Amino acid sequence: MMKRRALGKGLASLIPEVPPPAAVPAITATEGMRYIDPGAMVPNRNQPREAFDDAELQTLANSIRRDGLLQPILVRPLDGGYEIVAGERRWRASILAGLGRIPTIVQNVAEDRALELALVENLLRRDLDPIEEARAFKAMTERFGLTQDQIAQRTGRSRPSVANAVRLLRLPEDVQTLLRSGEISRGHARALLVLEDESEIRALAQRLRAESMSVRSAEQTVKPARPKVGSGEAGQDPNVRAAQERLQSRLGTQIRIRCSATGKGRIEIHFASHEELSRLFDGLMTAIL
Repeated sequence: MMKRRALGKGLASLIPEVPPPAAVPAITATEGMRYIDPGAMVPNRNQPREAFDDAELQTLANSIRRDGLLQPILVRPLDGGYEIVAGERRWRASILAGLGRIPTIVQNVAEDRALELALVENLLRRDLDPIEEARAFKAMTERFGLTQDQIAQRTGRSRPSVANAVRLLRLPEDVQTLLRSGEISRGHARALLVLEDESEIRALAQRLRAESMSVRSAEQTVKPARPKVGSGEAGQDPNVRAAQERLQSRLGTQIRIRCSATGKGRIEIHFASHEELSRLFDGLMTAIL
């Protein structure tokens, strides 16, 4: 599949296979393949993953004790030591395993690239929960000025998937916690985002969890909250609703089409930040021109 191949190729090109000892060239003082004390390394300040499972780390540590660390850790020089760019989980497990030195690739990596690579590594293994992923995408925008299109290109995702991930941060904190723990799914979360009142979102999220409601049922439940055709009509015209859903999918944001019985109406496009407004404006202008 295109996404995984693109990500894998990008990371592999940065962390090449180590040639046999006879073919290893001389290593400079700052870059190259080295064996380094894990105590000289610090975690990546840009690490998108916020939690590491203790049982999984212990399992990996047991494997490292038996077979050694088979994949090098990528680090960059920082303040007389090294900051981990990719491989923090392997680094933590190596410490648990009691290794004194571990295979390490040292490269001078810019901070924005360090965040990108940390994100890519976790996406490859699907280690990030939906909120960790959303926060990482948001950080790439706020800290490094990347658009959602640029983030999609760099991570092998589609632009709508990046936009939909970031939209999850609009959920109340307690609902985000349910999503992170797996008590509700991404599909449930997207259905909840149709609602605008936080108390309604919280109440429905608890109902989804308690009743183990399917995503389809959740979508049916929130349908009454969608805009009406007119004050005297029972529901939205199916053609208008289909157009609304197509626009939402295409633009990656919440859309409202309000249409009266006479055919007059308006289209409302919701956005959560200046960056998202700029993205929507550029996309609409490109489509019109």
